[in-house]
Amino acid sequence: MSITVKVISSRHELLDFAYFPVQIYRQEKHRPWTTPDEMLNMLSLRNTYWLKAKYKCFLAQNNGQVVGRLAAIYDPRTPKTGFFGALEIKDLDEAAENLFEAAKEWLIAQGAEEITGPVTFNTNQQVGLLIEGFDEPPQPFIPYNPPYYQRLVEGCGFTKLNDLLSYQYPIDQELPAAVNRVADRAAQKTGLLMRSLNVTRLSREVETIRSILNKAMAENWGYIPLSHQEVEGMLYFCLSRGDPSLVLTIYIDSEPAAFSMSLPGSPRHCARVALLAVVPRFRLKGLEALLLQKTQSVISSKGYKTVEASQISENNLPMLKLIPKLENCRLIKRHRFYRKDL
Repeated sequence: MSITVKVISSRHELLDFAYFPVQIYRQEKHRPWTTPDEMLNMLSLRNTYWLKAKYKCFLAQNNGQVVGRLAAIYDPRTPKTGFFGALEIKDLDEAAENLFEAAKEWLIAQGAEEITGPVTFNTNQQVGLLIEGFDEPPQPFIPYNPPYYQRLVEGCGFTKLNDLLSYQYPIDQELPAAVNRVADRAAQKTGLLMRSLNVTRLSREVETIRSILNKAMAENWGYIPLSHQEVEGMLYFCLSRGDPSLVLTIYIDSEPAAFSMSLPGSPRHCARVALLAVVPRFRLKGLEALLLQKTQSVISSKGYKTVEASQISENNLPMLKLIPKLENCRLIKRHRFYRKDL
């Protein structure tokens, strides 16, 4: 077997790149949520992310047949770190080695000194390789892949940088009494306003959410400051599948203080808590508990039966202290983020 790698340079090859996963997941019980059309939209130069970053896409071929794909991404906001993403591949060591070698050469030429991933297409988007929880249904915007991907990636010299943990718990249970007490006290605070997303003034909402996220997550592992266009794209994408009542913002004395976003999940009776962020100066005031309490109330009123709290970094100690305390809560998935020196 002789596997070659080429840079995509035509519309036909771009379509091969986008549609190749159909071959991988045809026999799989589950499949990822990103469709070929969504991949084409993400790679389009109309995607405002590419105003700041750039990418190169590679196809691995065996006798003219595509057996793998990979994207290398370089974002000047992280000048020493390149990313790999959009990894889909047949169980072939040589294909993985050749794809990562091609990505390595391109990223070195951009000035990167390490490669991290997988991402789609930076650490603010879909992140991580699924290494535990293959029997659980994939959630929107959360990566899914076959088990052998871990062996292929680690066989190419990548080592763990961070694990992201996903928990699930039934909605028909009371939050711990301590959480409810903290939330109730926070709700009494003078000057506190909590409301759901106002879709009639989305541009203003985008700037409010961007302000909260960039302040709240500045010190989080892997976070890259979001632009107005990136948050706008995130909201439009989420609202195309989501529910505005599941997007909550808290203000303290008219200042944006906290934000959470939940999404309809899979199966249909499951909702996913996708984001929960509190501006540092408003932490330890019960806002996390208040958002969790309100989110649970809204989710329950919509008829959902379970909640998935997805991809909590193993370094996020406050959330890891809170979520597992919920009754009947269980760890259901583990995604791993990797790195390698170039």
